[in-house]
Amino acid sequence: MLTEQDKLVLKDIISECIQETLKEFLEIEFMKLRASLLPYISKKEQEEIESLYGAPVEEIDETEKVEIEL
Repeated sequence: MLTEQDKLVLKDIISECIQETLKEFLEIEFMKLRASLLPYISKKEQEEIESLYGAPVEEIDETEKVEIEL
């Protein structure tokens, strides 16, 4: 038989698992949504863009990671 304290600990563990699973699910679904909203660009269009503006830059100047708690 579980004590009240054990029940509270179990409830917290389950709650954390659900929150983490939901967070991961939403991240994946938002990535899919963003990808689906990007317009398709043919090779010819990409070549025209690169001839006008140059090729994309591969180097990253600075990155910042921000944690958002739900």
